[in-house]
Amino acid sequence: MKNVLSDPVLCAVDLGELSPALLQWSGLIAGRCGCPLTVLHSMWLDLPPYFTPARAQAIAAESSAALADARTLLDRLVQTHLAGMKVSLRVEEGDPRDAILRAAASLKAGLVVVGAQAHAALRRVRFGSVAEHLVHTSAVPVLTLAAPAPVPSGAPILCAVDDSPASHQAMLHAVRLAQCLGLPVAAVHVSSGGNAPGAIPDLCAWLETQDHPPCEVREITRQGDPAAQVVALASEIRASLLVVGAKRRLFGEETVLGSTTLRLLRHAPCPVLTVGEPK
Repeated sequence: MKNVLSDPVLCAVDLGELSPALLQWSGLIAGRCGCPLTVLHSMWLDLPPYFTPARAQAIAAESSAALADARTLLDRLVQTHLAGMKVSLRVEEGDPRDAILRAAASLKAGLVVVGAQAHAALRRVRFGSVAEHLVHTSAVPVLTLAAPAPVPSGAPILCAVDDSPASHQAMLHAVRLAQCLGLPVAAVHVSSGGNAPGAIPDLCAWLETQDHPPCEVREITRQGDPAAQVVALASEIRASLLVVGAKRRLFGEETVLGSTTLRLLRHAPCPVLTVGEPK
């Protein structure tokens, strides 16, 4: 399992309005956890097949100039929002989804930070196509921001838990990250059945078997619709971050997420860290 305490952090930005917040979150985590930080911007140029060779050549020249401009803007953003930090910059041409996954693999990243741009379409509000693709396919945890959320300053990290392997991995990342950032952790278990929910058995005992210091986690139980209850609790406690385990399953030739995870990603009132099941 990737250790969020030491492996590189990859921050992917589109140079839009979310970029400052993405840089600040990435810089905070990398700085507090002692991780190398790389900031990536990818430009996608997809030429229509009817373009003449001369037109395609002209567009390619314009693209080279645009990449140089993007590098200058990216450098300016990093110097503004990550002043004094050692940061590696990468500007690439290509589909951002592929570029991010390639960069994460080449860096052996332990965390990817990306914006989840809003969609106008109903049922897809606050979760963008690049972010959704990454949480479906990334081998490492993905932190998504749907709005310019402030960096945490004392509010707890909330982790949604059950007895699944993905949930255990999510809890482990939540506690380790909380220790870096000096934040408390709350774990919520929601029962959707008719009986009142009980605490997850031996949650802290399991953590302590993972070469982890003594566990200090506030356990909360709720009953009802899991996604709705977790979103409501995140608002109530003003959570800095929501951590969820991604239970992926195959649908045809593609990997899809469970409906609860998708609803949390789309409606959480704070950034969401999605952690996949252990390999």
